[in-house]
This record gives sequence, C-alpha cells and structure tokens, in this order.
Amino acid sequence: MLTIVYDIEFVLSEQHQRFVVPLEPGALCGPEAEPDPLPEWLSLAYQRCTDCPLERQSGTCPAALSLYPLVKAFSSVVSHEPVTLRVQSGERRLTMPATAQQAIGSLAGLLLATSGCPHLAFLRPLARYHVPLAGMEETHLRALSSYLVGQYLRERFGLQTDFSAHTLQYWYERLGRLNQCLANRLRRATEEDSVVNAVVLLDMLAKTFSLSLDDIPADVLAVYEPYLTDADGPGAGF
Repeated sequence: MLTIVYDIEFVLSEQHQRFVVPLEPGALCGPEAEPDPLPEWLSLAYQRCTDCPLERQSGTCPAALSLYPLVKAFSSVVSHEPVTLRVQSGERRLTMPATAQQAIGSLAGLLLATSGCPHLAFLRPLARYHVPLAGMEETHLRALSSYLVGQYLRERFGLQTDFSAHTLQYWYERLGRLNQCLANRLRRATEEDSVVNAVVLLDMLAKTFSLSLDDIPADVLAVYEPYLTDADGPGAGF
C-alpha cells in the first residue's frame, strides 16, 4: 500500500501539520471518520450537487468529509501565509516553498480524488501517481494522459471507448459544478479563506482544462512532433 505524507510548516509561526494519506490498492479510498455531532456543512443535503449520483437522501457528503481534516487544521489560516511543504510519496521526497492555499490545494486535490465521491472517481489514477504542486500545463497533460490510458484499457477489455476526450471534457465540466458546491460548504465551515481558496484553485484548473482541449498549445505540439509524422511509419522517431 502506498502512503503519501504531507508536512506543512508555517514560516511565520511554529505551526506544523502532518497528514498521512494511505492509498488502498484498487479503490484508493480512505474514508475519514465522521465527526459526532455532524456539522451541517458535511450533510449530503447541504449545498448538494444538483446531479449528485448518491441515491440516499441523508448522510454525509464524501467529498466534503474528505476535506474535514483540512478545515480542522486550517480554518483560521489566511491564503497568502508562507509555508514550507514537504511531501513523501514512496521513495520520492519533495521540499519547496509555497503559500498556504497552494499547499492546502495540492493536498485537497489528493483527498478529493480518494474520497469515494462517484463524480471524482476518474481522478483516482492521478492520485495514485500524485504530483504535489503540479502546474497548469503539467496537470492538463497528466489528466489527458491518464484518460487515454483508461480508454486503451477499456478497448483491451472490449468496452466502448472515446478517444476524442469528449467524455473527459464532460467530467471536468461536472467537476467545476462540484467545486462550486464545495466552496459554498467551506465558506460556512471556515473563518479565513485558505481552504476555500484552495478549492478555488482546483476549480480554476478544471475550467482551464476544459478550454485547453479545444486549443492545443504550440509548445505541446512541438514536444510531440515525433508522433506527428509518418515518415518512417506509425510512431516515427522511435
């Protein structure tokens, strides 16, 4: 079992928060224990997504519950506060400066992808191969690559495929709606803006990804130039 450890150390104070995220094989879901009593903002009925696929009408929103540890730790933290982020994932270690919202957003993306929310299930491969603080271009490329690998596997198993990425675009549009509902929940739960803005950052990535599918950047095309010529047959340049 892979375990990802996030250490967030605040530069201007002695605050240090550690989060251990175990990624179970297969499902990759590690549900957070429900608090008792249950805060209203964690209720499935509160700011529920209009297209929520969960059949039950009561209980806890799994996406919101996955962020509960962040709310407990960072409710009073402002977005721009400087931190040092240390992440260990298997044998890989990363240390770099960041703002609170950047570090929290990176961790929030990991927690949401492994939350058990059906609308977020397509992000689980990205969680398994998590890259902390990934930039916009890298995130977009990883998301598309993960999707195409999934379609390849579907083809191998005789299932219907969509290599045009229209399905992925739909998933990201749906993700944008989910992020808005989550942000509304978090505004109710937090005193300052760091956790809310962390989700807003994730939402920006989702929205820009949908746009990027319609206009492939020239620098990306340049990198993949060896794939775009058939001078020596399919996969020229290899």
